[in-house]
Amino acid sequence: MLTVPDDLVAHFPHTSVVLPQGTIVAYESHEDLAAQRVLVVRPTIVLVCSGIKKFSSPDRAQLHMAKAGSLIAFRSGAHMMSEFRAGEDCYRSFVISFERDFLKQVIGMPSEAGIDPPRSTVAVNISQAHWRQLCRMPSSINTFESETEKEFRLREFVFLAMADPVVRSMFYYDMADWGVSIEHRITSVLHAHYLSPLRVSELAQLCGMSLASYKRYFRDTFNTSPGEWLHRKRLDHAYGLAKRGDLMTQEICEACGYQDVSSFIRAFSRRFGKTPRAISQIE
Repeated sequence: MLTVPDDLVAHFPHTSVVLPQGTIVAYESHEDLAAQRVLVVRPTIVLVCSGIKKFSSPDRAQLHMAKAGSLIAFRSGAHMMSEFRAGEDCYRSFVISFERDFLKQVIGMPSEAGIDPPRSTVAVNISQAHWRQLCRMPSSINTFESETEKEFRLREFVFLAMADPVVRSMFYYDMADWGVSIEHRITSVLHAHYLSPLRVSELAQLCGMSLASYKRYFRDTFNTSPGEWLHRKRLDHAYGLAKRGDLMTQEICEACGYQDVSSFIRAFSRRFGKTPRAISQIE
């Protein structure tokens, strides 16, 4: 699984800018890439400069296509992503990830955090003038010697991106959720991602915590380990899908965050005494 922005910085160190407020990566690919699972660990904006970005929601229920000139916003979470070239063009983009503490300073404690917004969106309310301003910032930020000027440019970028109301609601929701207690943060991340194939260390990262602290807070909150909690919830969900009888075992496995079918069947059989296929036939 590719982790954004950390793995991108490692792959593109010469085109990456790492600041206390966030990370900017100038990304380029000359090959069509197949879908791969990506974990976005912080609120992130992708500016598609050329080519086309294709990505789907974590449950694969919705497919998005973003052409050159698009701004894509991501909340923290897992996504299936791929990109491919348009004609003979390569795929190029800027990937800008923001530290949550920085966003809290910029937008304050939000008052607009209402219903849960999407985890990803292609902005549709960004004007051409704003797009040009947005694109100038990532490529020029290293020309500024002053750290204050760099931070100012990042702040300006956030406000321009938030001109789109959906992007604004995504940022507000993430900040409102981040401002509650640690216990609430852990619970929110769990219920949003327990069916994604994330490791416990990645859930801790989404919560902005070290693995040791995450495990300690988790046991204090749920009186069990994160791995045991995830295992139980995923198998309970798998049982419900098996009872429906309309999915193959491979599909149930993937839908419940498991990546190996054989291991999934063994775990399911130990828990329920029957395989998913046997459950579906009984029901």
